[in-house]
Amino acid sequence: GFSLLRSLGVANLPLTLIVDIGAQFTTTTLVHKGILLDVHVVARGSQETTVQLSKALSLSEEDAETKKRRFGYKGDESLEYMQEVMRLSTYPLFGDIGRLLLMYERKYNQVIEGIIVSGGGARVPGMLPVLHETIQTPARLASPFDQVEVPAFLKDMVTTIGPSYAVACGLALKKLQVR
Repeated sequence: GFSLLRSLGVANLPLTLIVDIGAQFTTTTLVHKGILLDVHVVARGSQETTVQLSKALSLSEEDAETKKRRFGYKGDESLEYMQEVMRLSTYPLFGDIGRLLLMYERKYNQVIEGIIVSGGGARVPGMLPVLHETIQTPARLASPFDQVEVPAFLKDMVTTIGPSYAVACGLALKKLQVR
């Protein structure tokens, strides 16, 4: 929780929902100007998509995970229904996130201005447009390495891996803080 927030530099953000998509679980964290307001864990993650791809397209789970990571929501032309399976398998998770977003807006009587997505599930190509299409709230990928200076030759790599390492980056930043 707090390590993720630290890595994302949320001190000046308006009401924002941080969505950390793991393999088995997804954690939603509501923050406002650096203050954690609410946390909820959803018992769904990106592994569900891998399992559904495996079953629907007759692939091993390892091959399904590779295809998901490589092609994502854009699909693979050699697999006719991949794009549809990807979308259908994530609607339950994205629906849960949407319901939590509405619940938080009602509870705090404020509009959530944006979503920051982190975790391994955030790195699936094409995920942000599908999430936005489902939830109708602006979303962006977590970029935890913006909090530290990164050599130019590593910029592209840390941008790509950033969402997966947000918590680790936050833990490292804690150790660097002056007490």
